[in-house]
Amino acid sequence: MSTSGYTPKSPCGYPAVSVYPHPTRDNFKRVSTLKYKNGNPVALSADELADMHITSPSHALSSPQHQQQQPTMADSLRLMSSSKPYSPTGTGFRPKGSDGSLTNPPAWLKHDRQVLRFYAFFNEPVVESPYENFRVRKCVLHYYLEDGTLHISEPRQENSGIPQGQFLKRHRVPKAERENEFYGEADLMVGGELTMYGRTYKIVDCDPFTRTYYETDLGIQQPSAEDYPSDVHTTMLETGKMRAVTKKQDDFRQYIEARLRGGAHPGMGLKQFLDFDRVVLRFYCSWDSTEATETRPFILHYFKADDTLEIRELRNNNTGRDPFPMMLRRQKLPKSFADPAHARAHYTDADLDIGVFINVFERNFLIYDADAATRRFYEEHHGRTLQPSLAREKPQVGLPRMEPPPHNGYGTEEDSLQNFYHLVPKPPKKDIIKMLAQAGFILRYSATLVTDKPEDKHRKFVVAYNLAEDTLSIFEPPQRNSGTVGGKFLERCRVKNPRTNEYYTKNDITTGGTMEVFSHVFLIGESDEYTRKYIESGGAAKPHLNANLVEENIKDKIRFQSTKFRDMFRKLDVDHNRLIDADELKHALEAWGLQLSDQEIFSLINKYDVDSDGKIDYHEFCLMFLPDEMHYLLRK
Repeated sequence: MSTSGYTPKSPCGYPAVSVYPHPTRDNFKRVSTLKYKNGNPVALSADELADMHITSPSHALSSPQHQQQQPTMADSLRLMSSSKPYSPTGTGFRPKGSDGSLTNPPAWLKHDRQVLRFYAFFNEPVVESPYENFRVRKCVLHYYLEDGTLHISEPRQENSGIPQGQFLKRHRVPKAERENEFYGEADLMVGGELTMYGRTYKIVDCDPFTRTYYETDLGIQQPSAEDYPSDVHTTMLETGKMRAVTKKQDDFRQYIEARLRGGAHPGMGLKQFLDFDRVVLRFYCSWDSTEATETRPFILHYFKADDTLEIRELRNNNTGRDPFPMMLRRQKLPKSFADPAHARAHYTDADLDIGVFINVFERNFLIYDADAATRRFYEEHHGRTLQPSLAREKPQVGLPRMEPPPHNGYGTEEDSLQNFYHLVPKPPKKDIIKMLAQAGFILRYSATLVTDKPEDKHRKFVVAYNLAEDTLSIFEPPQRNSGTVGGKFLERCRVKNPRTNEYYTKNDITTGGTMEVFSHVFLIGESDEYTRKYIESGGAAKPHLNANLVEENIKDKIRFQSTKFRDMFRKLDVDHNRLIDADELKHALEAWGLQLSDQEIFSLINKYDVDSDGKIDYHEFCLMFLPDEMHYLLRK
């Protein structure tokens, strides 16, 4: 079998070199003239090649130094079978410490995001000015330790006229003397000079981190900081001794600028513009529009740089107006728009004050307040204080509302109102907490109809009030031989009181009172035991429902008639069993001028009625009302 096209492989599976030998070469290693600095490959200089006795790149392949730098096949196999990190700097594998960290990490890992900052300057020649020869331009030099790159930026100065910012992009900067060498950490020293691309920078200072790095890592002490040199332009700006332009020069400059259609016009007021640039006075004003019968608030901005003003409207929600925030665009406002003689007179900051009316194209605006900065401006520049703020009460304008139509009788009133309030009706909201807390609590009262019809006078009803939903239901118990079919008289629903046009509540239903339900008047009688306890506990208490108050009221009236009071009760006790019902008690009290309601009578009976038969022991009732010194009268 021929082996002309066969390529042998190494034991690990990688293809080996070709089997055809070169007739004149015995070293087939690839050419490489790189070295590693700070973990990065760098080309070898000519001097380094000469020191290694290498005359050509091909000779460099067989040098002992190069062979030490290149990993061999055995190193590759060790790399695949070992977890130790491999170093491409010629040292083979980097050793690890006891904690697993690298004892000699590469520069990109050791100095990650570490930057040395130096403050420097350079002199820029000025050839077009007769007052100065050069100008000092300050800059900041950044040196990145991870890859040895430099970056220079110039801080921005306001109104300098110079494009400032990034001055030199980040890259490795070669030295001016040797193009194959680059600036490093040792070249950056306070007081030293660096020449980069034809411009010489002098370092005057560095930040605290840079000084600490040089002391701890390099063992070098940075010199003390130096001051920036002063130039003529900066000195004259700081002292205010800039040479004034003569009238002749100024006229010629204005003529040239006018011909070129640029620059400042002679009547613009350049000094005022430079002194008061971005000075804005803010006033709060209002326009009393009699046609619209409303007061609209505005904000007036006065620009001191060119004596112009603008008026912005304070837009409120749901005003019905289109969003036009600018009432008057920025311009000079004439004092009188209708009078041509005063059309050239414009409003200035001296004309503005609190409580002053200004004419904005025949619209009167009242200034009623100003902000704090505007008040300080008038105190510093005009020597006067603005007037206090005017109290501007917001007009209470009632929004027009459509009255809901009367209920048509179908369904509940709350359900019908949802069709009026919403385009898509929603179910009315209910008090869920109240419904859960008072579920099943019902107050029941007996009632009779107040009517002139003899067939309805004997009818009896039970009025039930549901506390959970504030609803009423009326039930008529069946009575034999009454001629009336009993049953449900009123379905449970909410009922309005015709006298107050409000829904009935638990406090509107009292014993002895009346209530009108859909043109039927009911006389409320006594309540059941649960309702009585609920009322006595304060659930629906009223002053006349308290038995103690009733007793005190009776005591005041019979204090000096206790004997007659006892005889009256004995006369009412026909069977002499010491019991008296509600009707006998009411007539007995009326005989002595005590007008008590039915609820008060029932309250007294319920307090002393032990066997719940609707009658009380009047002897105990008398003992309760008589004083202690008169109890002997009851034994006669």
